[in-house]
Amino acid sequence: MLRISSSMRLSTVAAVLVLLGGGCSSAPKPNTGALSAAGNSKATNGVPAIRPLGGTIGRVIQVNVPLRFVVLDFSLNPLPTFGQRLELVRNGEVAGMVKVSSFHRGTSVVADLVEGNAAVDDWVRNK
Repeated sequence: MLRISSSMRLSTVAAVLVLLGGGCSSAPKPNTGALSAAGNSKATNGVPAIRPLGGTIGRVIQVNVPLRFVVLDFSLNPLPTFGQRLELVRNGEVAGMVKVSSFHRGTSVVADLVEGNAAVDDWVRNK
């Protein structure tokens, strides 16, 4: 039978506590930046980094200027209906109007540019 002295037991218990105790401390969390007015997203120059869900809100992902149509992405938002008119919004101001055509694939929709001009990363919303 193996005999363990009290000093060996004490040193073994101390070593286990040191190993387990080292993982309990946490590093300081980095500064997450300023929060928007909603308090749930980072703000960049006063504009929320995350747009709210709800309604028909999409983003322009491609523009064809000669043929005057745009491709819109409606990820996480409901798709607009055929013929629906949507406002193009750039920097918080209305930049034009589009009319949804019949073609769509997944979360992408094609719309004709009715008035104004469009640029990639513009937002569209219900009129």
